[in-house]
Amino acid sequence: MSRHIGRYRRKKQKRIIIITSLSLLLFLCVGYAAFSTNLTLKAKGNIKFKSFTTIDIIKDVVDSGDGLYKDDEGYYYKGENVNNNILLDNELWRIISIKNDRTLKVIKEAPLESAMAWDDGNLSITCDTDFEPFCEGKYWGNLSFSNDRFYGEWIGEVSLNTYLNTTYFDSLSNDFRNNIISEDFNIGFYEVMDYDWYGRVDAFTDFQSKKWSGKVGLIDVVEYVKSSTNSECVSRWLSIDGSNAVCTGSYLNTDSTENRRFIWTLNIRFMDGGYSGPLFFRSNGYGIFNSSTSTKYDVHPVVHLQPEIKLTGKGTTDSPYEIIY
Repeated sequence: MSRHIGRYRRKKQKRIIIITSLSLLLFLCVGYAAFSTNLTLKAKGNIKFKSFTTIDIIKDVVDSGDGLYKDDEGYYYKGENVNNNILLDNELWRIISIKNDRTLKVIKEAPLESAMAWDDGNLSITCDTDFEPFCEGKYWGNLSFSNDRFYGEWIGEVSLNTYLNTTYFDSLSNDFRNNIISEDFNIGFYEVMDYDWYGRVDAFTDFQSKKWSGKVGLIDVVEYVKSSTNSECVSRWLSIDGSNAVCTGSYLNTDSTENRRFIWTLNIRFMDGGYSGPLFFRSNGYGIFNSSTSTKYDVHPVVHLQPEIKLTGKGTTDSPYEIIY
């Protein structure tokens, strides 16, 4: 009888111990959950989320002075004091234009660290034309051409093109690269039919009909001309002697006469039935010129940003536009 009583007492004690342990465990779990919730609520209360206001950058269009202008292709900035600053990869860029589908074309405010040649001379050219001097030229990318004077096809890419679309492009952040799209760049040549000391250009039609599609290019000469509020920039844009400030009043002119820089475009000059070299502009507004492909000038990359991006900011240097990720 005493054995049965002892066995019963031991079982009862075990049940008490198990129930007590489970109760204690349940208490600890509930307490931890409440403590964790309290911490989470306090933490969330201390976090300050940055609020963004999406803005429409094409709402303020002007028809005179400095600002954003409208044309058939979309919108473009013109003038010296324009709010077209945008921060990309922690660097300032400038918005050149906005297409009707809201694609943004931007140019890097500061040049690459080192000046570069337009082409290093190692390019292999394939050119089929009945106008032989044309084959002596080098062009930004693959190009087919035809007009009343000559026709043909040029295949190849200059070394600066290759560098920008490989080494430079790969150096950008993933976020930046994901917002860059392949788009057409105007790479046509300028044929000077009738010129004086200032190299008056006959027309821009040849230039606009020739395209290269890619992700990283340079500014073209028409975009530079359109950015200037000086009407002389159109009629005397090739200031041969460089003594006339014909392209003043542009946000792309960032330097004084003493500190002027030479900046590559992606177009070439064709004059008197012969190739005259790629074109560059002076950063003090003293016109556009041609040079040798091997000459090293400043490089300001140009890219297109996809139309779906959302922006915040004011476009000023103190509050540039930023992409909302």
